[in-house]
Amino acid sequence: MTLHLTLDSNTEFLRAIDLWQTPISALLPFWEGEQAEFAEFCKTHRLYWHNVATIDEAKHQAADVIEQMNALFKREIGRFDFRLATALNTRGLSSIADVEIAHLHISLHDCSEQDIAHFKQVFSELSTRSFLDFRSLHAQSVELYYSRRGYYEHENRLAIHTAKQAYSLKDNFKNPKDNNFILSGICLELAHQIPHLSLRYTYTNGMGGKVDCELSGEDILQASEQKKQQIIARADAKAELQKEAQKTRVSLPPESIEERLQKAPTQIRFAPNDAIADFFERNFEAYKRKEEEKCTLRLEKAKEQAMSAYDYLHTQLESGITIKEALELVKQKYRDDDTTNLASLLLTKDLLNLAHKDTEILALKEQCAQNEQTLDEYQKTIAKREETIGSLRATISEKVNEYNLYKEKAEQLLQQSLDELAERLQKDIDKLAALLTQKENELDEQSTLIDRLNIENRFLKERCEELKEKNEKLEQRIDALILKQNK
Repeated sequence: MTLHLTLDSNTEFLRAIDLWQTPISALLPFWEGEQAEFAEFCKTHRLYWHNVATIDEAKHQAADVIEQMNALFKREIGRFDFRLATALNTRGLSSIADVEIAHLHISLHDCSEQDIAHFKQVFSELSTRSFLDFRSLHAQSVELYYSRRGYYEHENRLAIHTAKQAYSLKDNFKNPKDNNFILSGICLELAHQIPHLSLRYTYTNGMGGKVDCELSGEDILQASEQKKQQIIARADAKAELQKEAQKTRVSLPPESIEERLQKAPTQIRFAPNDAIADFFERNFEAYKRKEEEKCTLRLEKAKEQAMSAYDYLHTQLESGITIKEALELVKQKYRDDDTTNLASLLLTKDLLNLAHKDTEILALKEQCAQNEQTLDEYQKTIAKREETIGSLRATISEKVNEYNLYKEKAEQLLQQSLDELAERLQKDIDKLAALLTQKENELDEQSTLIDRLNIENRFLKERCEELKEKNEKLEQRIDALILKQNK
């Protein structure tokens, strides 16, 4: 079964009706009694969840419930894990109402119908490490919106923090609060329920490129088991180192202390009937992990003490004793070769720094001499360039004066040309004005003549009409006379 994961902060389609897990149900895994006893405990102490209409209401009610549980667990823890009382009292964290909601989209398009049905059933019954989550199921995908505020268990310690927005699929990180412990818890639970699953996701690297990753359920389970074994080995190593420390007395000479610490073996128990080969194969990894943890713890302690041992070493050297004697005193005081070696390493660094500083000083002196020589050359070059600049300035000043004289002459010639042009234009304008006046007068005379001709034309038309009438009358009379003569 292959699942495609997409993690972002898009809450555009988040709905209050998809509310799935509340702080009350989130802490149910830490109840060490029956389900009915849990319900009775909630009823007795009025731990209720009221219906909400908005996401904001859900977040604020979650904050109120957590505060209620915090106050309650100070008085009565019931059958809850006692570590909750300390975890819920964590200071310095903002209210869960102010914590962002993350969005996880799981695509099932590469799964069969049977696998999809099985996954949806597992997903519906899944308990997350978030105090508040919302879920919705679709045909070939599921959506999970979860508050980034949640809880995690690490080295037998229960803590509450805000998960990072990152693709943390394995539950084997060193510091959960710097990772997405909510997503890793979801993946671990899915791997337990569906071991044959495969998880795929794509993230953007620091260069802006897309990187495709795939992780199997077996990888997730194996990483979780290795983390458990490492925790067990670390606890056993601490216990054995404590036993070794209890056997050590300050009155013993340093050599005895070091010998006993270095020669202290890792204890192994086996049954008399165990086969030697089986015993070796079964216990070698545990032995190796425990020895590595013991060595790590010794080195961590030596690292913590190294600076104070280094200061003590400096104090002794400043009093005038030799380095060898000072190291013996450090060894006698801290009774640990690793601490002494790290302190001497810091001293060696100082000595190397001194030698390096001497070399740097000689190199700087040579560089200073070279720089002084270069400076003299630069000063000579600057003097020459200043002399050249002075000469150029004189030349520029002369050229500016010549330019100003040329400009003056050019302006005078231009003004003279403009004046002559203006005079010629004025004469032309006067001629055109006289011609215009003449034409206007002629036009007026023509207008008068046209008016007179129009009057004569109108008179002639009227005369012509009168003559036409007379002509018609004459024609009528002629016709009448002709008719009369014919008769």
